[in-house]
Amino acid sequence: MSNQAKLMDNLSKKLASNDKILENINNRMDNFSTTIKNQISFNKMIESQLNQIAAVVPATNPDIPSQL
Repeated sequence: MSNQAKLMDNLSKKLASNDKILENINNRMDNFSTTIKNQISFNKMIESQLNQIAAVVPATNPDIPSQL
Protein backbone atom coordinates (compact mmCIF):
# COMPACT_ATOMS: atom_id res chain seq x y z
CA MET A 1 0.00 0.00 0.00
CA SER A 2 1.43 3.39 -0.93
CA ASN A 3 1.98 6.17 1.59
CA GLN A 4 -0.86 8.19 0.07
CA ALA A 5 -3.24 5.23 0.37
CA LYS A 6 -2.19 4.72 3.99
CA LEU A 7 -2.76 8.39 4.75
CA MET A 8 -6.20 8.29 3.11
CA ASP A 9 -7.10 5.13 5.03
CA ASN A 10 -5.94 6.67 8.29
CA LEU A 11 -7.86 9.87 7.53
CA SER A 12 -11.01 7.89 6.74
CA LYS A 13 -10.74 6.02 10.03
CA LYS A 14 -10.28 9.25 11.98
CA LEU A 15 -13.24 10.86 10.22
CA ALA A 16 -15.40 7.83 10.98
CA SER A 17 -14.31 8.01 14.62
CA ASN A 18 -15.12 11.73 14.74
CA ASP A 19 -18.54 11.03 13.21
CA LYS A 20 -19.27 8.56 16.01
CA ILE A 21 -18.14 11.06 18.64
CA LEU A 22 -20.31 13.80 17.14
CA GLU A 23 -23.29 11.45 16.94
CA ASN A 24 -22.79 10.59 20.62
CA ILE A 25 -22.62 14.28 21.52
CA ASN A 26 -25.76 14.95 19.49
CA ASN A 27 -27.62 12.16 21.29
CA ARG A 28 -26.53 13.48 24.67
CA MET A 29 -27.63 17.00 23.74
CA ASP A 30 -31.03 15.63 22.69
CA ASN A 31 -31.33 13.85 26.04
CA PHE A 32 -30.26 17.00 27.86
CA SER A 33 -32.82 19.06 25.96
CA THR A 34 -35.55 16.58 26.87
CA THR A 35 -34.47 16.67 30.51
CA ILE A 36 -34.60 20.47 30.55
CA LYS A 37 -38.07 20.47 28.97
CA ASN A 38 -39.25 17.97 31.59
CA GLN A 39 -37.80 20.14 34.37
CA ILE A 40 -39.55 23.23 33.01
CA SER A 41 -42.82 21.32 32.90
CA PHE A 42 -42.31 20.13 36.47
CA ASN A 43 -41.50 23.67 37.63
CA LYS A 44 -44.70 24.98 36.03
CA MET A 45 -46.71 22.27 37.77
CA ILE A 46 -45.15 23.16 41.15
CA GLU A 47 -45.81 26.87 40.53
CA SER A 48 -49.44 26.10 39.73
CA GLN A 49 -49.80 24.03 42.89
CA LEU A 50 -48.21 26.77 45.00
CA ASN A 51 -50.63 29.30 43.50
CA GLN A 52 -53.54 27.01 44.38
CA ILE A 53 -52.28 26.67 47.95
CA ALA A 54 -51.74 30.42 48.24
CA ALA A 55 -55.30 31.01 47.10
CA VAL A 56 -56.76 29.01 50.00
CA VAL A 57 -54.35 30.00 52.77
CA PRO A 58 -55.19 33.26 54.52
CA ALA A 59 -52.81 36.11 53.72
CA THR A 60 -52.18 36.78 57.41
CA ASN A 61 -52.24 34.29 60.22
CA PRO A 62 -52.34 35.76 63.74
CA ASP A 63 -50.88 32.52 65.15
CA ILE A 64 -47.59 33.11 63.32
CA PRO A 65 -45.50 35.95 64.74
CA SER A 66 -44.08 38.32 62.17
CA GLN A 67 -40.35 38.40 61.70
CA LEU A 68 -38.55 41.72 61.94
